[in-house]
Amino acid sequence: EKMIIEQLYYWSISGFILNCKIDRLDFLYNGNFRIIDYKSSDEQSASENKYYIEQLKAYTSGTSSMYNTDCSKIQCCLFFLKNGAVNSYKFSRNEIDEFNDQIISAINKINAGDFNTDKERDSKECRYCSCAGLCNEFN
Repeated sequence: EKMIIEQLYYWSISGFILNCKIDRLDFLYNGNFRIIDYKSSDEQSASENKYYIEQLKAYTSGTSSMYNTDCSKIQCCLFFLKNGAVNSYKFSRNEIDEFNDQIISAINKINAGDFNTDKERDSKECRYCSCAGLCNEFN
């Protein structure tokens, strides 16, 4: 096995360049991949994990694109450091295509100046967003 830790990646979706930094990417002997995203919190319910799951979809999209591999060969794990819980996910090609469509739609709206959010300024999603300067909520 080979692993990469905290590597910044770039990939393209419909001509738009995206980036992510995966906490840990394992290259498994059987040709599969394992993405591990470490969380400093306790394990949360599935509904509270929605943001984390979307993050894993982005990592899956990027890994699939960068390594020219099918999504079925990518396993994602959320590792909660406070209590040691691990939640595993695999996403279908259809789920990743739908996610990519949502990303393209969001980019097109941003480019058109139509970027509104119903998030509160201190929400987790907004706190770490690199696009906060573009958002009407912050201007």
